[in-house]
Amino acid sequence: MVESKKTEKKIIGAAMEVFYEKGRHGAKMQEIADRAGINKAMLHYYFRNKENLYRTIFKTAFSGIFNRLEKAVDFNAGFDIQMKQIIGCYIDMLEKNPKLPLFIIRELGEGGAIARSVVREYFDSGRLQLPHYLQKSVMNAIKSGEIVPIDLRQFMITIIGSSLIFFVAEPIVFSIFPVEEDFDRIKFLEERKKAIFNTLYYGLKPRKVST
Repeated sequence: MVESKKTEKKIIGAAMEVFYEKGRHGAKMQEIADRAGINKAMLHYYFRNKENLYRTIFKTAFSGIFNRLEKAVDFNAGFDIQMKQIIGCYIDMLEKNPKLPLFIIRELGEGGAIARSVVREYFDSGRLQLPHYLQKSVMNAIKSGEIVPIDLRQFMITIIGSSLIFFVAEPIVFSIFPVEEDFDRIKFLEERKKAIFNTLYYGLKPRKVST
């Protein structure tokens, strides 16, 4: 049983590398087996076919995202603190997993059927608490006058997009705005977190209407 779990973990690790690098259609089961240090027959024994393995990898990737967010956000904190925690979590996660954005974009570019299925399954399981608490936090912030009325979906799409764009377009960004020789990436990403927060949060603050 223990050995079986170890083998499965090795397969998932190897498959994640290959799918992240080459996408679903570019990945080969033989290469995944080779990287996992097993034969192809054993790979098929564990996951039957490439479709099942790909779905497992996508599910692992998305559950990792949601689990990190759930752990990063203090459900009892104020709206502004939760915003900082969500933005910080996304930036840190993308920095540690630079191939993740392209992996997801490839799936969505191919129609996103597996993405929709996996995400829907995860939400329907009832394990995800963040949307409920975030909705509550947003409503409290609106009622108190801290922010103007917003649609939670639009708000989250904006946070995700603002966090993601640098990692997707980094070569273009630094071609337009060349970095200095002593460029500090960690400092830059911390500044990026603050820039996203300041732009979004203060953009949601009620404006005084002059008379």
